[in-house]
Amino acid sequence: MGRTLQAALDEQCRRWDRDGLVGRLWRKDAAVWTGGDEARWLGWLDLPGTPAPAAALARFAAGVRADGFTDVLLLGMGGSSLGAEVIGEVVAPPGAPALHVLDSTHPAQIARTASRLDLSRTLCIVSSKSGTTLESALLADGIRLVGRS
Repeated sequence: MGRTLQAALDEQCRRWDRDGLVGRLWRKDAAVWTGGDEARWLGWLDLPGTPAPAAALARFAAGVRADGFTDVLLLGMGGSSLGAEVIGEVVAPPGAPALHVLDSTHPAQIARTASRLDLSRTLCIVSSKSGTTLESALLADGIRLVGRS
């Protein structure tokens, strides 16, 4: 890391410590950022105290395999897809359906991805951090249209 970047990082760490921003973050104080829409996006802070739904997820995964799905197609943009793609590459269990990520709204990319898959045996997951991402909704519509042709 360059000196300038390290100095900026160090200064931000001092500021967060000095201004008590970590505590404010855990209290879901949206003013830590702009104080705008951030309050709607802080639910992830509750995850460490939420019991992991491991049994439900294991049942879901077993059902996906039992239903004969051979592929999983994740439709998302940016951060909604990148994390899942990395995890899928690193920890894909043996025998799991192959993970494909579509994070482009370009019609040729959608068609190319759909042409490589048997959509009747593909589980499609639409991923959006906000739940309202236009690109993710358009990707879902595009895959539906391609699947009908």
